[in-house]
Amino acid sequence: MDAFHTLRVRGKRETFPLHNFELFTLLISALEWRKHNGSIKMVTDSAGAEFLEVYGLIDAWDETTILLDDMQSLNINEDVFWAGAKLYALSQRKAPCVMMDLDFILWKPIDFQKYGTDLAVIHREDINPFVYRSKEHFSFWDDWEFPDWLNWSVLPCNGAFVYFGSQEFISEYTEFAIEFMQKANEWMTDSITWYLPSNGGWRCAPIIYRFPYTNSPLFRCCLGVNRNTLPIYGVTNKD
Repeated sequence: MDAFHTLRVRGKRETFPLHNFELFTLLISALEWRKHNGSIKMVTDSAGAEFLEVYGLIDAWDETTILLDDMQSLNINEDVFWAGAKLYALSQRKAPCVMMDLDFILWKPIDFQKYGTDLAVIHREDINPFVYRSKEHFSFWDDWEFPDWLNWSVLPCNGAFVYFGSQEFISEYTEFAIEFMQKANEWMTDSITWYLPSNGGWRCAPIIYRFPYTNSPLFRCCLGVNRNTLPIYGVTNKD
């Protein structure tokens, strides 16, 4: 199975703030994947590729793709939508594939054939009103509005490790997410991340965290495409 990591530096690689434990973790993540489950690519920008090359890390991945320099032309505020690069990287991948965080380590093989064209994730998230904001919270440029087919009742899925079996879904999911990030009024919030669809519909990125004691807001929306969302590691799907 093909997997990918995303590393977005933006600034100069000399000032890139990765600690030693983070370097060890991303190396273990890549090498354990190659040991048990197939190939893994690093999707990064020019500064990220230079960082990996200078520090002798680049051979941990089967391939390194410099793609994220494109983010500068997408009109997305990455100080707000800090996970935007990950979604853009996903938009350029082909199904089936696995999207994996740099700090996620898979210690054993998984039979991805049983997931077919579905989506497989680690677990779903509860809709906490202090975390997941209602659609009335948001404002947009150019009179953009949420489409009527969004399903706001679907439980979101954690996005640290996701198997995508459908190219159609990758395209629909990332197209909507990128449009949202381009149209959202970033002054309404401080930072935005994203999660994924869940069984009975699709919860569509981005997601905005809002904790009473932090500056990390979160928004959730659902993409109305029926597709099964399957659990990994025996997590029970109760729907």
